[in-house]
Amino acid sequence: MKGMAMKKSGCMAYTGRRGRRGCTVGALLCLALLLPLLGGCNNSDDVELIFNGKSWKLARLTDDGSADAFYDGLWSTDAQRQSSIEALSQSGYFTVQTTCTNEDGTLTGTLSAHAITGSISNAVLTVDASTRKLSIDGTISGSESDPLGIAFLEGLQGVYKYEGDTHNLTLYYKNGSKTRVIGLVAR
Repeated sequence: MKGMAMKKSGCMAYTGRRGRRGCTVGALLCLALLLPLLGGCNNSDDVELIFNGKSWKLARLTDDGSADAFYDGLWSTDAQRQSSIEALSQSGYFTVQTTCTNEDGTLTGTLSAHAITGSISNAVLTVDASTRKLSIDGTISGSESDPLGIAFLEGLQGVYKYEGDTHNLTLYYKNGSKTRVIGLVAR
């Protein structure tokens, strides 16, 4: 093509014609990348998927920021630790079930949790989607003697916020001056 010089300047590629194909493709690509940001997100819909009719299994119970699965000092002996880990691997232990309804961005419902011999049944669960605050008002029943079971049930009673999605849920609670986390995976 004689006489058609290609000149690039910024995003425009001049082809000697009036069209600016380089800019059009670039603009469409930028728009496609920004579209999720422009749409925003509806946290209340996500929260309903996380908490309504869900079953969760304990995966970790540790200090906030720790990479360890369990916090130091949870067990007094290796035999206690081994017993807890064996129970954790069984399907009926260390579970949480939630059921909620959404009322103007606040979910209310029930939570039931089962450790080994202790449990929390029909606790009142309140979740604020906008602040990620969560409260559980329930009573432990049964005589839990397993150290992980005791920490799990007592930790649930002190939960004040959450993070997560429909696959993984992290619940935060205070234990004295420490912030601890209960990590749960969906079942």
